[in-house]
Amino acid sequence: MAARHASKKRHASSSGQESDDGSSGGGLKTFIPWIVLVGAAAIVTAFALDLGAPAPTPARPAPAQPSTPLASTQLTNRPVTTAPAAPAPSPTAKANFTVSPAVLDYGTLAPGEVKPIDATVTNTGDEPLRFTGEMKGCSCTTLDLRPTTVQPGESVTFAATMTAGLTPTTKKSSIRLVLRDHQPARIEVDGEIVRGVRVNPRRLAAVGRPADNPDGPAVPVQVRRVRFESPSGTPFRILRVDGRDVKTFIGGDRFLNPQPTHAFIFDDFEQWDPVTGLNDKGELMPFFRMIETDHPGGEVIAIPVDHPARVAHLERRGERPWLWVETHLVVGAVEPGGTIAFDVPIKMAGANEAEMVHGVTSESPDVLDVTLAGIRREGREWRATINVTPKRTDDGAFLGRIRFHSPNYSASVPVIGAVRTTGA
Repeated sequence: MAARHASKKRHASSSGQESDDGSSGGGLKTFIPWIVLVGAAAIVTAFALDLGAPAPTPARPAPAQPSTPLASTQLTNRPVTTAPAAPAPSPTAKANFTVSPAVLDYGTLAPGEVKPIDATVTNTGDEPLRFTGEMKGCSCTTLDLRPTTVQPGESVTFAATMTAGLTPTTKKSSIRLVLRDHQPARIEVDGEIVRGVRVNPRRLAAVGRPADNPDGPAVPVQVRRVRFESPSGTPFRILRVDGRDVKTFIGGDRFLNPQPTHAFIFDDFEQWDPVTGLNDKGELMPFFRMIETDHPGGEVIAIPVDHPARVAHLERRGERPWLWVETHLVVGAVEPGGTIAFDVPIKMAGANEAEMVHGVTSESPDVLDVTLAGIRREGREWRATINVTPKRTDDGAFLGRIRFHSPNYSASVPVIGAVRTTGA
């Protein structure tokens, strides 16, 4: 029986079971080659299957998922370095520069006159000034300035050209040269549009409120003194006021004495109602006081009269895409039967050029005839050339209205001029 027990122990040992001393003994040595053999067979089988399989389809990229911060342990062996970003341009930074001349002073200009001035901008800062060639501000001024970069200490010279409008006025404004990396470079602009004779004030108020009752109802203005001055110092005479011979006014003879300056006191406005603007005949107050002189270029001077009733008679622009800044057009003097040509600046709001003016008609056929001689683009504006032929054959001023037309819109404007016989 002891022999049978010993035989079982030997059989267990040869079968790889644990021996009496607890070691694996020779059984482990026998088991390792089988593991290697089975593993190799599996590799060969997988390789053979892979050779016969079709090519794998590239996997589509997974949809982007919201990024989540990496834990500190994930960053331990993956340092991230970021290059310092270059400083961005600062369009709010103030540019350092000087302008010569300091103010673009155009002096006095006749209506429609074109006058250029050369200006120089010097970079007095430490950074380049990058001009885009664009400008903002006064629409009557254009620049001959191309995109350019002015380094510190350097300068750029360009022409700034003003085109005077048709209405006498004082031009005190500014233009701004657009810079890429700085605030625009601002340049002051000064000038005065004078039609031969300077008038002060340029407009008359027909109604006002008395000083002793400023909160009371409006009343007609009783006395208005207007000063007429020749900027060139040329002596001139005042011939007629509102079609009346100047001698019919009290002390009017003195205005026939040539002087470079005159001060005229107008009649009061009491004959017109301060609310309706009508007189006892139901006639509306005229919108202009018209003064005729013998000053070259100042043959007729129109002074607008402001009255509350005037607002109701103004034509609204509405959706019309074109407009002009002139409230009235003064065309100067012409001999009887003659025709005078003048340009009307027209601004286009937007890019609807299909609605540009294509015709003009007279609303006062008994006063004047009118034709559109042509229209052209000039800078940021359009220019319509108008021919006006007044009907009157004697000396004196005329006032009529003309209407501009585009395919879907129209607008009218007063036209004022004078007829002068030779030597008058």
